[in-house]
Amino acid sequence: MIALAHGEQQKSTLLGDVSLIPWLLIMAAALLLLGFLTASGCKNMALLAAERERESADQAMRERVAAVTRDLVLDATGREIAQYERFRKELAVAAGVMGGA
Repeated sequence: MIALAHGEQQKSTLLGDVSLIPWLLIMAAALLLLGFLTASGCKNMALLAAERERESADQAMRERVAAVTRDLVLDATGREIAQYERFRKELAVAAGVMGGA
């Protein structure tokens, strides 16, 4: 059946019609535009996701730096000041006892 249809060698009117060329060019341009818009949209989404991730990482880093600062600087300084105050009070007591004797 296919051999008989192929044997007749009828001209294809779809590919032989010159009036379809402008429509094919319009379709090609539309596909190129669609591809550009898709790429642009994907780029924007990737940039937004990267910005959110950067902000999240920045916030986490700041929280960790604050925790380390609190542990290594503020708490240690507070302990030193407390020891100094205790020493100063004990020194005042000792000086009062010695001065009063």
